[in-house]
Amino acid sequence: MPLLTPALGVTALWTFRGAWNEYILPLVFTMTQPALQTLTVGLAGLKYGVGDAAQPQLMLAGACLSMLPMIIVYIFANKSFMQMTAGSVKG
Repeated sequence: MPLLTPALGVTALWTFRGAWNEYILPLVFTMTQPALQTLTVGLAGLKYGVGDAAQPQLMLAGACLSMLPMIIVYIFANKSFMQMTAGSVKG
């Protein structure tokens, strides 16, 4: 099990990233309920809003906020992420 820990940490990190960046499923499931939309769908709505001009300042602020959870998860998984490549370089 100790040798499996770094691989599990990296797998958890990649799985979280994939779920956090999901766009299509939340868009389909929340079409009729805009109050339940995820951050990714809301950011795309700022760019492709009906009858509205794109608002780059709000899109940039939302993109910065959407990166925070991924950075926090990476900080906690950093140790196991670095252990995956610990023995890969000779010399």
